[in-house]
Amino acid sequence: MTSIFKQAIYLLIALVFVSCGSDTNKLSDFDIDTLQNQTNTFELQVNNIKEVEDNISYTWTNEGTKAKIELSSTLSSGSGTITVKDAAGTTVYSSDITLDGTFDTEIGASGSWTIQVKLSEATGTLNFNVEKS
Repeated sequence: MTSIFKQAIYLLIALVFVSCGSDTNKLSDFDIDTLQNQTNTFELQVNNIKEVEDNISYTWTNEGTKAKIELSSTLSSGSGTITVKDAAGTTVYSSDITLDGTFDTEIGASGSWTIQVKLSEATGTLNFNVEKS
């Protein structure tokens, strides 16, 4: 192979990798309308997110052994999940973030719980709260 031909192939490969790059965003790229993380109460609302690819975890103190989760997110595209783990690391709730309604967690250990939100190419509004029940 000639040197010019090799350089052209390397350039083509580099262009393919650049063009395959993602136009996704992180949740932190957007203004958070509401983030309340207090003992026994957690709330998150972010409006007008666009193509968000992120996996975010929050530590939240629940003095009880159960929680009530109110979901009201709407995504026009993409997907998202919410997972709640108790202080022992056991999953006590997991669902699609776009379910609409109020749901109870399973019984878990009180203390520092983890709320994990995973978004994949998500566009829309993220809105939920979690409270001790």
